[in-house]
Amino acid sequence: MEVSKLLFIMLVLLIISCQDKKEQVQHNSREVKFKTSYYFSEERIKKAKYRVKYYGDIVAFGELSVYYSYNELKKEEFLPYILMMVEKHKHYKYCTIAFNNFLEFYSNSNNQYDGTQGSLIMHLSNLNKLNNDQRQFVLYFVKLGAANNNFESIRLLELIYREGIGVDQSETKADSLKIFLERLNK
Repeated sequence: MEVSKLLFIMLVLLIISCQDKKEQVQHNSREVKFKTSYYFSEERIKKAKYRVKYYGDIVAFGELSVYYSYNELKKEEFLPYILMMVEKHKHYKYCTIAFNNFLEFYSNSNNQYDGTQGSLIMHLSNLNKLNNDQRQFVLYFVKLGAANNNFESIRLLELIYREGIGVDQSETKADSLKIFLERLNK
């Protein structure tokens, strides 16, 4: 009698655990399809991470960028690889990616930039949600990019100073950055 009760309890637990797994699979069907696609195979992503970490490979970084843009649940995992490309491998063209990703991370918001200046200003206004240390850290990346003649970083910094977003408004700094942009563009 004891054995039959024990078997019955085990059977009930097995059925319940299978039900939970079935529901979990249904809720995560998009994630499962994503993870099983050939392009985003786990092995391919591991190789890309390795190439970014040790060689600063820009193609591998591009693959990781696409992977994490489609995998919102793991987006924060991209942050260390951004730092490696900018800080370790000195690829300053990725400073704006660092700026935008850390701004989203600290402000807990998504970049809703649609190509208009108004939406860019709304995105940049997330700087005002950050504490001073976070703001300085995020701004560090556009300043670093600007110091290394990165067009996008200079443009963002110019707009930040012109609008006074997260910094004291300075038409003088904004104008000098605009002049520098025009020289770079020639």
